Amino acid sequence: MTAIETGHPSLSAEQQSLLPPLTTNGDDTTRSVKLTNWRRTTFVKLQAVPRAQVPISFGLIQPTDAIFACEFNRGESFSANVWIALPLEYPQKAPLLIVDSIKEPAASMNQDKATDSGLSELHLQDLEAETNCFWNEFFPNLTSTTPNGVTSSLPGRWDSNILSCQLARCASCLEALWIAGSNAVTSARCVKYPTRSRPLRYLPSIGAYCHR
Repeated sequence: MTAIETGHPSLSAEQQSLLPPLTTNGDDTTRSVKLTNWRRTTFVKLQAVPRAQVPISFGLIQPTDAIFACEFNRGESFSANVWIALPLEYPQKAPLLIVDSIKEPAASMNQDKATDSGLSELHLQDLEAETNCFWNEFFPNLTSTTPNGVTSSLPGRWDSNILSCQLARCASCLEALWIAGSNAVTSARCVKYPTRSRPLRYLPSIGAYCHR
């Protein structure tokens, strides 16, 4: 948790290889998304977040969970507010991340053009799915594939850095959302389809984001 509080989630070399490589450009607008302003908050405050209402109503977030909030930033123009519900059973049970809001240059410069960014509820749902549903991809030794192709969890204790992996993937997905809507030159490409939301799954083998 100390590493997360300082904005540097701790991942193994194998886990880091599943994410886009860090850029070395000194320009703040093209550097990787950074985790900032990590802080402890309360379940009561989370209840006031509109996008948290559904998981709370389904019991996916409990009053006993430890609630945190943080920000992700890319330069001075891009930012996102994210809430984290850490269950008492962690790491046997994974945390849940809720994307509260995302700010892009179009929204910050002219409120009337906030929708020009192209980010919709579908984009936020896809981002949350990547962080909350596919975090086990960082732990290939703890999963198995059944004959019908369904991946199931093997019994045993999950590693203790699940949250770090989720936060790192969240940063990667935000980077994908933001670079897909700009002309920035980055170390990763986006393979897009016209009828789909922006791709968020990063494939190290081709160095590009794609759809699942």
